[in-house]
Amino acid sequence: PNFVIAAGGCLFLVIVAINAVLVMRTPGRDRQVKQRLAAMKSVGPAKPAAASRFATLQKIGLALAESPLVGAKEQTKIVAQLGQAGIHGRDALRIFIAVKAVLGVGLTVLLWIVLGATGNAPHSFIFRVLAVIAPALLGWRLPDMVVSRMARRRRRKLGEGVPDALDLLVICVEAGLGLEQALDRVSRDIAIANPVIAAALGNAVAEMRVLPQMRDALDNLARATALPAIKSV
Repeated sequence: PNFVIAAGGCLFLVIVAINAVLVMRTPGRDRQVKQRLAAMKSVGPAKPAAASRFATLQKIGLALAESPLVGAKEQTKIVAQLGQAGIHGRDALRIFIAVKAVLGVGLTVLLWIVLGATGNAPHSFIFRVLAVIAPALLGWRLPDMVVSRMARRRRRKLGEGVPDALDLLVICVEAGLGLEQALDRVSRDIAIANPVIAAALGNAVAEMRVLPQMRDALDNLARATALPAIKSV
């Protein structure tokens, strides 16, 4: 029975982690559109993003982000990693760090519950240390592996859509549209065929409208996609 409880707890932690990652993947462009529509309709501020329901995770992530455990360099790396996986949002970094911490602690506790229930608790000091460090490191690194897999899949989708996007972009430019208008048109026309590259181009267009220089938006697009073809463009 103890083993079943431990297995159920492990499954619960995995479901919480997956749910948090799916919440973070809510497209930032969709949230911006909803906020602007709410402002235009004069119905008050837009509803908070779904990630706000994870207030506890955000507090844990904020505390860890400000601690020496996660420095500024690591935060920059995580933000870039999440961006390449298509995860955007102000709270994405905090939730991601909190999920890593919760999984690290949770897997450690579950391992000790299983070992105690089966009568295999380590007696040696070295094995006790390993029984704490190993699951903690696994839980801390597991979200990174999931996000890396998501980033690889997203890059593959982006790579598949680059040729068609370039063809449409050339047609729009030859028709007399400027670069911003051409990218906006391509992002809307290619949305059905390849929503991943459509979202990436749409985010670039949104940044072009708010950033002081268009080059900054294009550089952000190149970093977010991490594709040589888009960097060349």
